[in-house]
Amino acid sequence: MNERAQDSATDVFYAVTLEQGRPAWTVHGPGCEAVTGYTAGELQADPSLWHRIAHSEDRLAVAAQADRILKGEAPPPLEHRIIHKSGAIRWIRNTPVIREDDLGRMIACDGLISDITERKAVEEQHRLRAAQMQAILDNSPAIIHLKDAQGRYILTNRRFQQLFHLSAEEVLGKTPHDLFPRETASVLCNHDKKVRAALAPLEFEETLSHDGEPHTYLSVKFPLLDAAGVPYALCGISTDITGRKQAAEQLERVCAELFQNEAALKTALEQLQLANKNLQATQAQLIQAAKLELVGTLAAGVAHEVKNPLQTILMGVDYLASGLPRANDNITLVLSDMRDAVTRANAIVRDLLELSAATAFEPVEEDLSSLVERSLRLVKSETVASKIHVSCELSPNLPPVLLDRRKMEQVFINLFLNALQAMSQGGVLTVATRHGRFGQDLKMSGPAFAHLQPGELVVIAEVRDTGKGVPEEHLPRIFDPFFTTKAVGVGTGLGLSVVKNIVDLHGGAIAIHNAPPGGAVVTLVLKTQHNQA
Repeated sequence: MNERAQDSATDVFYAVTLEQGRPAWTVHGPGCEAVTGYTAGELQADPSLWHRIAHSEDRLAVAAQADRILKGEAPPPLEHRIIHKSGAIRWIRNTPVIREDDLGRMIACDGLISDITERKAVEEQHRLRAAQMQAILDNSPAIIHLKDAQGRYILTNRRFQQLFHLSAEEVLGKTPHDLFPRETASVLCNHDKKVRAALAPLEFEETLSHDGEPHTYLSVKFPLLDAAGVPYALCGISTDITGRKQAAEQLERVCAELFQNEAALKTALEQLQLANKNLQATQAQLIQAAKLELVGTLAAGVAHEVKNPLQTILMGVDYLASGLPRANDNITLVLSDMRDAVTRANAIVRDLLELSAATAFEPVEEDLSSLVERSLRLVKSETVASKIHVSCELSPNLPPVLLDRRKMEQVFINLFLNALQAMSQGGVLTVATRHGRFGQDLKMSGPAFAHLQPGELVVIAEVRDTGKGVPEEHLPRIFDPFFTTKAVGVGTGLGLSVVKNIVDLHGGAIAIHNAPPGGAVVTLVLKTQHNQA
């Protein structure tokens, strides 16, 4: 083995020789400790250590490979698990090479042990993704299939196999002519030919028989193209529209009968008029509901206007009562009645205000850093799948903040997911929290922070990504309902609007700006009732 190979940091080289009829192991290579956690000296000093570090479920295979080597045979490479000295499970590939003398007898065995843990992790990820995709296909009510360039089936879903009573193995590699009657197969192949010629999705109605009954399917077929634009496969998704076709045919018959039968036409007209009346009644109810909502809004405003004068009157009554002579019982009684009346009116106004206010918002004192950590745990699978590194700079001694935990978790989860979508090629998500006096320790400006007073103790959370940022012309509208910079079908434009509403509900502030190196920074500020610095 050359010196460059022996310098590998991820490979272990070994040799087995026969000394006095017994095998002797030598191990070398700087990768020995990196792969196993043990030094070459430790492995050579205890030959049984190789067997002990093998995973219990793989030891029989490892022993079988060793037996074949000692018998002079050249076994194929073996991939198995080992227990690293740290306790971690790792995957290795053991490739032995037999050395023979001139008579063909084994004199030694050289071997290479390579760490394939990362490759196994990738293979497992691919296997899981394939299983997930197959699960999606198998749970679809539609018939789904994939054919290669020669028109042979290379994939079918469970629905396909159930309807035509075929296993996946029976379908694999077959063409429609192998599975369906000649006429049906010819139609299917002709449709496939049109899709390949068009190089675009096409829609067809196809008749397929199963369980002795013909069914009509609406089939969408589209080609899969390679980098050169050449179709290498064709996918078909077929939905059973037999019931829809039958309903349409029945509707046509009913319409024909209506035109032929005056009585039926009058009945339909009466039903239409009744439906129109019902629609008018529904519209009236909607108008009334809107009116009640408007009245409720006005009542809340009026209640606020009435409450202040009532308080003034009550203070005046108390003032007059405190200055009256004790002997004037009549005036004292009148003032007492006035106080009771004002108190009752004030209670009614308070009830109206409570009725018009939302009751689902239930803030309690919470630690914002702990809430951020909980929110990050909820999106951990998304960050891992998106290959996003998360950097946390969370202050451990934040003053508590009054907030509704569930609503604020919704805010952070929404911000995290937006950041992940902005880093489709991977990146770094940084989340930081801190606190201080607004305008002193923490200097921020802009319309979003106008309601905060200098010197107020505030808690700040920042969410930073390394994406492309937000175009400057879109920043003023970023919190508008239904406004989105995402592609059609990716977002509704409501997420950041809801986030803004929740932050406003907490009396906080939120703003977004672009960072000079690249990416967007979301700054969220909440006031705290505590006064410590």
